Amino acid sequence: MKEKEIEIGYRSLGLSACATDVLFMLKHGFSIFDADYFLTGEKADVAWQYILYNSNPFIAKNYLEFAVKCASREQVFELVSFFERSRCFSRYRNNPFTLLWERDQFIVSIVPNVNTHGDEDTSGFKEIFLTKLPKVKLGEIHELKLCSLEGLIFNKICSWDWDEIQFRYLEDMADIIQLICILFENESSISPTIFKPYKKQIKSLFKEQQQNQRELSFSWCIDGAAIIGQRIEHKLLLNEKIKVHYYSNISRCLEDRVLNLFDQINFERMTGTTEYMTIDRSDVKLVFEYLKHEHLK
Repeated sequence: MKEKEIEIGYRSLGLSACATDVLFMLKHGFSIFDADYFLTGEKADVAWQYILYNSNPFIAKNYLEFAVKCASREQVFELVSFFERSRCFSRYRNNPFTLLWERDQFIVSIVPNVNTHGDEDTSGFKEIFLTKLPKVKLGEIHELKLCSLEGLIFNKICSWDWDEIQFRYLEDMADIIQLICILFENESSISPTIFKPYKKQIKSLFKEQQQNQRELSFSWCIDGAAIIGQRIEHKLLLNEKIKVHYYSNISRCLEDRVLNLFDQINFERMTGTTEYMTIDRSDVKLVFEYLKHEHLK
């Protein structure tokens, strides 16, 4: 029996109706160059929040980001040139991989899975492309692959450079905790298509929690982090370079200089019950320790 397709309206991603035309043109270009692609970045975050607890974005923003898999570095540049020659898109702020759909001021960011600078890629997109990704129907027409939940978390962690702490990293950490908490607190209301990969492990944890008389609150989040961490290790940590980079970034975010910032900044995130949770250093420490997945070994 075919599983029900996950449908997301443009407004639920904070997009205007012109997204239909933008996606038609993008998919046409991707098809010509035989490029694989999936939705990632900010709008993938928003899509997961909508899927998990029917949340709509606070700010409307015509922006999409796609991870794109091409056969070579040269083909990536040819793909971008094709979009520019179409006269529908122009280069945005001299960024070679960011395009502006001028008619409606719609911004599209293309993230190549091949490194265009020549050094070794540690973004994680190459590994994500090798996994099975969920599909969503965006608007009434366009079916797209969506970055998986573990892929989204994996990519966020891989994107950090802790030589200089940026506020974005702290926001990413808070978003990761929110996504994990919502998924594992609200499994009964989630589409079976999304929930299926985690079902067996969560049932096992639920029995364990009942036997140990643990509270089904934040314990869901740390157990969920262990499951996500396990899936990341088994499916995405495919070479030593990316593995060292991933675990190094988790260790760096557990340093006191980072954790102390969560005592100084009030990070609030909405849970699936429309209530807000305040994320402090103890939450961060627990979740990211469990993301190492050592507790399920």
